[in-house]
Amino acid sequence: MGKPLTLVFYDDGRVSTLVGHNKFPLEDIQVDAVNEAVTLIYVKEGSVCTPVYSLKAGDIKSAVNRAFKWKEDTKGREHIGLKEKLLVLLGYQAYQDLKEGIGRKYGILVEFDNGRKAYTGDESIAIHVPEGASKMETIVVTSIEEKMRHDLHDIIECFARGEERDAAIPIGRVGELIVYEKYSDKIKGLIIQKLLEDGVPVEEIRNLDKVVPEWFGTNVPGERRTDIVFRAQEEIVLGGKRFKKGDVVAVVEIKSTTKTYSESEFKERFGEAVRDLKNKYVNIEDYKTAMYGVAVAFGFEPEEMLWSLTLFNELSYPSNIGPYENPYIEVFGRGELVGDG
Repeated sequence: MGKPLTLVFYDDGRVSTLVGHNKFPLEDIQVDAVNEAVTLIYVKEGSVCTPVYSLKAGDIKSAVNRAFKWKEDTKGREHIGLKEKLLVLLGYQAYQDLKEGIGRKYGILVEFDNGRKAYTGDESIAIHVPEGASKMETIVVTSIEEKMRHDLHDIIECFARGEERDAAIPIGRVGELIVYEKYSDKIKGLIIQKLLEDGVPVEEIRNLDKVVPEWFGTNVPGERRTDIVFRAQEEIVLGGKRFKKGDVVAVVEIKSTTKTYSESEFKERFGEAVRDLKNKYVNIEDYKTAMYGVAVAFGFEPEEMLWSLTLFNELSYPSNIGPYENPYIEVFGRGELVGDG
């Protein structure tokens, strides 16, 4: 349940809303019968307030992969926040479910009047307006699996138009999702091997059970963060170092390619992952606690993967590229990344 909506009715026809212990006279009430929501309009300390209350019930399951019509002008705008819109469209409980799973279970796909699409899996729940778009048309809450299908379609279409640069973000996102979903346990196992090599006691290594991976699920232009982090869910000791709840134990940087025929391309992508990992490891404050950094290179062929996903609901990609296992994963200690031992 959300916060209760309390209205106070007076004999003379006035209506106020109760916020905390204060009453504010309503200027207007706007009812959205289609989306089962009401918007209150009142003035508080000189500012106009327009809170939205959804009257819908139900969880997120009924909303996933469903297209909601939402017409809104986007001319001259670079970013659009979606939180209030989604609260109206989904209802309170489904919106809370979405917030808890955004970027890991769910994403938001917005379609525009010029045929372009924008996606976010970020906690800000805001999207970048594509070039040339003047109006928002639909909002879709997607499952991560369905989003992968969209990304594979987009990659294929970008290649067909000769726009390889536009394919970079969906290529990266597909690789990140596969590594996150299928190889997080393997990465944790490689970290355990590294801990054993570093002489960390087994009783401390067991604390890795309280460390979980987080995938951010989106690429934000200009934002500097690794693709996956392994974060402590409670206070632990590892290698004699104390980690507080929320501290980052390891960071993962993933670089993907669709040129699965090229061993040199695959090797170069791994080199890029190592370089980015070193740079972010040193310069991002949140990562100063991390003991390990993990570099990953991954290769896939989008048409083959889309075909296998559509027909068999399976992911098809090469097990090796040249002499390299695909994905190729390597774990580095802090001293190897920053040279401080």
